Amino acid sequence: MKNSISKVFLIAALFAIFAPCISFAQIYNSLYENPTKQENFYKIQSAKNNFYNNMPEDQRKGWKQFKRWEYFWAPRVYPTGEFPQAIELFKEWQRYQEGFKKLNSTQSRTWQLIGPILRPGSLNSSVRDQGLGRVNVVRFHSSRPNDIWAGAATGGVWRSTDKGKTWFNYPKTEIMSLGVSDIQIARSNPNVIYVATGDMDGSSAAQNYYGVGIIKSTNDGQTWEITNAAYALEDRKLFGKMFVSPTDENIVVATSNSGILKTTDGGKTWFNKQSGFFIDLEQQPNNPNVLYASTFTYSSSGTDIYKSTDMGETWRKVQNIPNAIRTAIEVTPADPNMVYALSSERNTMQFLSLIASE
Repeated sequence: MKNSISKVFLIAALFAIFAPCISFAQIYNSLYENPTKQENFYKIQSAKNNFYNNMPEDQRKGWKQFKRWEYFWAPRVYPTGEFPQAIELFKEWQRYQEGFKKLNSTQSRTWQLIGPILRPGSLNSSVRDQGLGRVNVVRFHSSRPNDIWAGAATGGVWRSTDKGKTWFNYPKTEIMSLGVSDIQIARSNPNVIYVATGDMDGSSAAQNYYGVGIIKSTNDGQTWEITNAAYALEDRKLFGKMFVSPTDENIVVATSNSGILKTTDGGKTWFNKQSGFFIDLEQQPNNPNVLYASTFTYSSSGTDIYKSTDMGETWRKVQNIPNAIRTAIEVTPADPNMVYALSSERNTMQFLSLIASE
């Protein structure tokens, strides 16, 4: 019972930390919400500025969101105004590193932080640095207690081999400030690591900022490859929580904003087993065949919780949470049949409910 209560408070604490960063309710003008290769930054910028310049200041709804969008993309687009394609740049970066041994004279020197460390006080209430400094996931190695992995919202995959005293960022995963939503280390073969990219925990302003699908390492992180769950920016794909079979590293189930995907061949082929916008995934303790998944939705119908009893092959809805926009789930070994669900309210984005299965 004590473990169950601790688990509940842990969920609530995590939700409180991440909730301010999650503003899915900010839905922007479709013209620039999810830019594709065919659209042009400078044309959108000009059109939006003209639109707001001809409007009274007190009626400029969405102006702050537009300026955040403008601030993010201005240094990242091509000189022509064309939006970059994350998957193309990722592959180009791979080719560059494989064909050229980078010499870095700064690696042998000692560096000291001189700032800036804090933002100006006048900006603290108005500037929202989406994803900067936020860690989305931390994983501990099952057989090496000193080994810790972390995934950043806009900073790729990080690792510590000395219990967190020092950290290093994996090459290739930092390309374009790649967002990471989950990291899974295969229990049957710890040399196999899967990484879900795209900032699933970010707002609608950032939910397509630098996800290239699911990437994989088969040699304990020495090299990385893109699985066939790979997408371009215009595909508007996000991946969230993943599950890897404890007995077969080739079986992976992953949540995404287009459904629950599954592979049985290590990522060579993927199949969508359940459509929907899924953000969380948990395995029933001691039974890898039983999985639970929860959704995000803009709809007034609320979020749903799904259950699978065949390791993600088929799914059925077991719970609806009215008026919820986002639901996170958790389980505990203290009571394997219990599922906790923490939800935020659709209109206010504040706490809605914490419920448990019976």
